[in-house]
Amino acid sequence: MTVRDERENQQQKQMFIQAIFDHVKELEGKLSRAQPIINLVENMVKLGSLYKKPEVEKTTEEIVRFGNLKEQQAIVEELDKISGQLQVSKKVS
Repeated sequence: MTVRDERENQQQKQMFIQAIFDHVKELEGKLSRAQPIINLVENMVKLGSLYKKPEVEKTTEEIVRFGNLKEQQAIVEELDKISGQLQVSKKVS
């Protein structure tokens, strides 16, 4: 390689590094703008308020009281349907 080729190669590498650096800065800016929302969701999950389903937990305790297996299965299927509907309605609202 000639000196000129080496300089061009070095310039290309520097331009590539600069492009990567600029991209990282852009991503850091996007992250800093989204971080409050990320923290909010993390806190909600930690507190259980996002996925808390007291109705399902309450009815699960009631299922344990029943002796009939078929009845238990029917109730579990109904709870799954209701739970799915609750999740869909939460996503919509």
